[in-house]
Amino acid sequence: MEKFINIIYQMKDMVVKTEQIGIDNKDRKILSLLDFNARMSNSEIAKKLRLNKEVIRYRIRNLEQKGIIKQYYAIINPSKLGYYYFRIGARLQNITKKEKETIFDWLRKNKKIAYFSFCEGSYDVAIGYWGRNIFEFEKFTDNFNSRFSKYISEKTLSVGTMVWQMPLKFLNKSDSNLNLVMITGGKTEKEKLDEKDKKILVELTKNCRQNYEEMGLKVGLTGKAVKYRIKELLRKGIIVGFRSWIDYS
Repeated sequence: MEKFINIIYQMKDMVVKTEQIGIDNKDRKILSLLDFNARMSNSEIAKKLRLNKEVIRYRIRNLEQKGIIKQYYAIINPSKLGYYYFRIGARLQNITKKEKETIFDWLRKNKKIAYFSFCEGSYDVAIGYWGRNIFEFEKFTDNFNSRFSKYISEKTLSVGTMVWQMPLKFLNKSDSNLNLVMITGGKTEKEKLDEKDKKILVELTKNCRQNYEEMGLKVGLTGKAVKYRIKELLRKGIIVGFRSWIDYS
């Protein structure tokens, strides 16, 4: 279970200054569609935007090459897998760049980390952790404190009972996706997964735009079997949707 959980959200170690890249209105509309439905086919996008399928293929490839689209991934509900979402906010003190990188490396290697970021404001670092219960989270925070307490001046802990994800509304204000929402968490029953389901989830978090045949070769199933399993994972609420990692900076 832990093996694929670490892959679900890949985060940058810090925000960096980036050069803005010009895109036109057609690109913005493509990004808006892929933002909240990353498995939408080129044909479906072409039909919605009244463009040629090859034009869509070219534009998406161009957005990927420019680094505007970083990744396509599935949104997985950890509550359906028996995990709870915990959060830490910490203010740092007396810390060098090298020591900051040490904290980053330690967090990056932890397979239960959902996300982490260095930030400005009330806290200098924000951490999301997936644990099976409060005692597991307590063990993690004790370990974190024992290693880095001399760099922490203040810390808060909380439990994320439900998380709402919303589309990037600035991409296309007329898009019908703007009223959609993806919800993870909540009180729910744990669902059972077999090894094939886990492998499919891993592939969907790496690149959810893979076709069924591609995925089937990697997980040892036919394309038809992969399609059926993904449909079941969606029906059970284990997968709540598919998003694109868009570099909006």
